[in-house]
Amino acid sequence: MISTIDVMRDGEAGVYIATSKQIKGLVIEADSLDGIKAEIQMALGDLLGVNHPQVNAAEMEIVFTAMT
Repeated sequence: MISTIDVMRDGEAGVYIATSKQIKGLVIEADSLDGIKAEIQMALGDLLGVNHPQVNAAEMEIVFTAMT
């Protein structure tokens, strides 16, 4: 399964925000790109287990898209 995660910078708040149309419930906020990746990795297992139990997180390919 390939999932796209859209990442945008909220300059006013000083954070990055990640969302995904394919991964239900994914809305992550962090101060840096490294932070957003780490938060996504921590959340993926839980979100997939609850919302997409048929998907194995280890077999997912994730594509990050920078939103402007």
